Amino acid sequence: MARKQLIFTVIVFVVFLAGVLFLFRKKIFKKKNKELDMGGAGEVPADMPIFPLKKGSQGKEVEQMQLWLAKNRSATFPKFGMDGKFGAETLSQVEKYLGVKEVPEKMFKDNRMQDFKTKNFK
Repeated sequence: MARKQLIFTVIVFVVFLAGVLFLFRKKIFKKKNKELDMGGAGEVPADMPIFPLKKGSQGKEVEQMQLWLAKNRSATFPKFGMDGKFGAETLSQVEKYLGVKEVPEKMFKDNRMQDFKTKNFK
């Protein structure tokens, strides 16, 4: 009788543990995949080219472009602000004010976007 109760308890515990892992698998794997995609520390890997700046890009150059758009084209970023992340909000402002979906290095330098000092990046 005690052996059956022990086996039942072990089975219930294993099923419970499997259920917990099943519920949290998306969070666990999403975090691991994001770390792999972004070089492990949430940063763009050093060997990844910066230009053209496009949706998904992030970093100092994106924030400089956002600052330039705000100052020179009256662009606004009400939802996320000028955070250095090229998301949907930044894409809509780039399309609206520059007429492109990607900002090539030449456009970035010709407009002297690199002259803007960032708040989030050194």
